[in-house]
Amino acid sequence: MQRCVIIGGGHAGAQACISLRKEGWTGQIVLLTDEDSLPYHRPPLSKTYLQNQVTAEKLLIRPQGAYQKENIEFRLKTRVKRIEPAQQRIELHNGEHLSYDKLLICTGSRARTADCMGAQLNNIFYIKTLNDIEKLSLAIGENSNKKRIVMVGGGYIGLETAAVLKKNGP
Repeated sequence: MQRCVIIGGGHAGAQACISLRKEGWTGQIVLLTDEDSLPYHRPPLSKTYLQNQVTAEKLLIRPQGAYQKENIEFRLKTRVKRIEPAQQRIELHNGEHLSYDKLLICTGSRARTADCMGAQLNNIFYIKTLNDIEKLSLAIGENSNKKRIVMVGGGYIGLETAAVLKKNGP
């Protein structure tokens, strides 16, 4: 049986799974993501999710049952170490090798991390994933008397987060 491996658990990877089935792909579909969640919508992270107006389950692009119905295998918390195109296989971070007939790379982007003194302090947060927002939300709850937050970067999610924090600030 043929296998299509999709690297990346964001919107593109989620849509690719479903589109492959709709277009007639009958082989195995395996989606690899280093996150611990099924694909979810990211824009609401910085608004409704940060304000506890929506649950993580409601952020999902599709419920788990939709992927099960289409016989799509998810491997959460799985990082790719190396792609070996000549052998049509990938090496996972845990040393496992996974062969493929077709490979889709839908990795999107990562938050750019600071490379300066103090960048590893526990009050430095990056805003890209569901886990990032959960860590920030927990820290804000623990330190609700703090009045200063410095945002570096002006991407969509960062700006939305700054607006929510300003609105809900002390």
